[in-house]
Amino acid sequence: MENEVERMQAEPAFQARLFRLLGAAQNDAQACMDSLPAAEREAIGTAERWVAKDVIAHISAWQERQGQRLEAALRDVPPPDFSGEQRLNDETFALYQHRSWDEVAVQAKWASGRLIALVLQVPVADLRNPQRFPWTSGRPLEQALVGNGYSHPQAHLADYYLAHGDLDRATTIHERMAQTLIALDDAPAYHGAALYNLACFYAVTGRPAQALAQLAPALTLAPDLRDWAKQDADLDSLRDRPDYQALFAA
Repeated sequence: MENEVERMQAEPAFQARLFRLLGAAQNDAQACMDSLPAAEREAIGTAERWVAKDVIAHISAWQERQGQRLEAALRDVPPPDFSGEQRLNDETFALYQHRSWDEVAVQAKWASGRLIALVLQVPVADLRNPQRFPWTSGRPLEQALVGNGYSHPQAHLADYYLAHGDLDRATTIHERMAQTLIALDDAPAYHGAALYNLACFYAVTGRPAQALAQLAPALTLAPDLRDWAKQDADLDSLRDRPDYQALFAA
């Protein structure tokens, strides 16, 4: 009974953290859009080289799909099939490539706002129970929600800033993202994944000492990541370092 009371007390707090997390993603995307000069807003990208409009359209498309998953959860029916990630990404690019900046911005605001509204409707127990919906393949629905609603948008914004020479802003996003995800959930695996992703960012931006400072606790907290770390291209710059090799010596 005591555990059940604790669970019921924790659910509103977790839902509030999710709400704030999605709101932060929305605010960061809006801040990025507001800061863009007219030339960047009006640029037309290619499939090989996305411009700002393509990034925002891509983010909002996956938020819209995640909203469809939450709507399916509320109705307790299977959602649309979103397999074939590359195909879906190509379709999104083609759909929005020649649309106006204003159209893309309106769509982005709608998709993120809809996701925020839906997260307040789905019971937390349904979001967190990995066995609740057969179509989640044994993963909690919250995992995809946090990914498409927060981590995925943040990572793309950081990549955009990095591609435009703003390492400081990209670093701020990645460091804050790790802190936010750690605060969301007490599970060690959650913390490990957040630190691992931060380690990867430091590694690909030429900061090996900082990368290893995050990677060591990440692998302790989430040992399932060890095999992936051995082949993850993001960590290639660390392979020849003795302090990296020592992490896998045992």
